[in-house]
Amino acid sequence: MLDTVVITGVGGMGLACARRLGSGRRLLLADFNTEQLKSVADELSDNGFNVTTRQLDVADPEGVRALAAAVEGRCRAIVHTAGVSPMMAKPDRIYAVDLVGTALILDAFLPIATVGTVAVMIASIAG
Repeated sequence: MLDTVVITGVGGMGLACARRLGSGRRLLLADFNTEQLKSVADELSDNGFNVTTRQLDVADPEGVRALAAAVEGRCRAIVHTAGVSPMMAKPDRIYAVDLVGTALILDAFLPIATVGTVAVMIASIAG
């Protein structure tokens, strides 16, 4: 079974990380924006990547736990690039996504991390 790389937030950084880390692995991509998620998944699939997607609000604890439960095989990496800036959202949403969402990701994926699992958190500093 293939190792899984999880990417939250499939904008520019998330897409670049998926391209770099996804070769020979299963990509589990998650994003709030379903249109962007589908577009990125289609692009990566067309280029030979093994892609599965999940719509996700990283501020939703149940959704984040469900994402972690969807990992198949060994979780090789979690790359969290989901984040919002002051130009994108109000302060309460920035806090929920950038700070709380990052903590939820770490809490949900810690139980499935093994020796060699890598977690990279690139949420906005606005949190």
